Amino acid sequence: MVEEQTGEWSNSVLHSVLPAARSIAILFGFDKSPEDCPYVESRYDDSTYAITRKTLPNNFARIDLVFVNNKPAGSLLFVEIADSIFHMVGMFIKEKYRGKKITYGYNGKVTRGSIALFFLQHVMADLVNQKITVTLEVMNYNQAAYRLYERWAYEHHKLNRRFSFQLCSKQKVIHYSKVRNKRIAKWHRIGDGDQFGVQWSHVPDYNGEATYSISRVYCSSPDELAKGTGLEPLKNRLKMLVSSVIYGNALAFIRYTVFLKRKK
Repeated sequence: MVEEQTGEWSNSVLHSVLPAARSIAILFGFDKSPEDCPYVESRYDDSTYAITRKTLPNNFARIDLVFVNNKPAGSLLFVEIADSIFHMVGMFIKEKYRGKKITYGYNGKVTRGSIALFFLQHVMADLVNQKITVTLEVMNYNQAAYRLYERWAYEHHKLNRRFSFQLCSKQKVIHYSKVRNKRIAKWHRIGDGDQFGVQWSHVPDYNGEATYSISRVYCSSPDELAKGTGLEPLKNRLKMLVSSVIYGNALAFIRYTVFLKRKK
């Protein structure tokens, strides 16, 4: 269970961000900048649902927030890792809203699912419409998370394509590792088929079987990963630095990091 913070860092946006990603939200000033008007508004039963987004002027980072009855319920945070490729830093739904099922219309069909699925479908549809490719990593033990992502699918009629999160092949993971500048230490077979998870060089074996060390890498358009290699990691670092200085709050980021260390 995630504890609610009090005091200086009790911002409602931060409470809706994955705890491990809150420092990134602060670095880019998302805890202070105002939300845009909702781009999704719906009412189901006696509840209202809305989704807003905040995007840096240079499109380097973006956060989407889902509201239930005008109260923040969760977020999706993205950062750019190459031109037109976003990495999902983290998805977070507040505990009181997890598992709640709602019936809603999506892509011309009536769907019943969790608030998390409702949120993911609308945000990803918006990104696909902008021709943005999305990558994400899920630890292999987190079945609830990767099964949620595997459920997402979207038909783009103008592009005549069906988009979904696909578990990346070894070759695609190698492309991904070059874009993210991450070194591969080991491959681990997952499932019964010819599918593999990856263990990064900076991740130790937490037990003898490396159960808590295996990442599953997903991408909405795996073929796009090859376009992000080359000089993209260096360009990305420079863009991150410029974004944090011009649009973000590096001082608040440092203060928040110190705050977390003192809290331990």
